[in-house]
Amino acid sequence: MSTNIKYIEKLVQLYFDAQTSPQEEAELVEFFSNNKLPEHLELYRPMFGLFEEEKRMEAILPTASDIEKMLKTDTAIRRQKKIRTRFYSIAAVLAFSLLVSGLLFKDAFIKQPEPVDNQAALEAFSQVSEIFGMISEKLNKGLEPINQLARLDEGNNAMQLLNTLGNGIEKFNDIMPGQVKTEQADTGRKIL
Repeated sequence: MSTNIKYIEKLVQLYFDAQTSPQEEAELVEFFSNNKLPEHLELYRPMFGLFEEEKRMEAILPTASDIEKMLKTDTAIRRQKKIRTRFYSIAAVLAFSLLVSGLLFKDAFIKQPEPVDNQAALEAFSQVSEIFGMISEKLNKGLEPINQLARLDEGNNAMQLLNTLGNGIEKFNDIMPGQVKTEQADTGRKIL
């Protein structure tokens, strides 16, 4: 890497003629980031300084693969919500049909005219009520793990957001040291 002034002037001329290679452009950026420049080349410093700043910004911004990962995660969450919604819909229809059939059986057993049959109807109603109670209990037990999964999904999403924020703050601190202080704790990062 040569810092010869004539060589740099030649590279600047080639740059303006769009005839420089990426390596030569990197040499120009490095040369103009130097604190000591000849006076006649000082006016090019801001232009080549912008290229340096652009590289720093590219390091901060999310890449295409980061965006793709976020989209895949979002799609998976939507799929889980859709499955959960279908399950709740089926459970609601089942519960409603059980309720309606229980009301229909209740009316059929109560309208029996004979006391002996009425007793048998009450026993049958009692048995059917117990069965419906057990079914309802089993349905409620089945919903508990699904509700826990929903809470787990919410916690995972919150942790992903915190990690993304923490990574962004670390990258920011790499570029602008001392602007944002972070403190590591057992539970994660804490912004001060």
